[in-house]
Amino acid sequence: MSFDPSKTEIRPIREASDLTVPLMANETVYGYSPFRLALVCLREGSDSAAFVADCRGHLVGYVVVKLIKASFSAIPVNLYDAAAIKRIGVLDFARRQGIGRMLLEEANRYGQNKSPNAVASLVRYPADDQDIDTFFTACGYMVQKVIRNPVVGDHFEAIKKY
Repeated sequence: MSFDPSKTEIRPIREASDLTVPLMANETVYGYSPFRLALVCLREGSDSAAFVADCRGHLVGYVVVKLIKASFSAIPVNLYDAAAIKRIGVLDFARRQGIGRMLLEEANRYGQNKSPNAVASLVRYPADDQDIDTFFTACGYMVQKVIRNPVVGDHFEAIKKY
């Protein structure tokens, strides 16, 4: 397949058949296929969404976003503080061409449209992955804290305010 980023559309995962496309078939995230994770996130309810980057019928990336409820105040249950980027992935040949940024923008748009009270987008990623850190920094995320975990390694928690 010849890849043309200008022919790429970001759209919601439409149906279960989207999950059978061999996107990142050999890659896993924490031992699970990215599509299985997307499906699990979608089953969490109406506060989650998954979007794919579709280049002329070929899926080249995905993002899963979940709205996070305010847990520190007496805000009603249907209001949210932030959109959390749960998973994001782009095939190797489609990287560094704006697809990841397009996916993040769609996830943030979802957060802002779904909840007018969303004030930020958050993401958690491995502290030792320089490429991921560079990507999120370039997209406007700022590391807020380091989460120490001797089992899975340290992670950064980063935020981008709307």
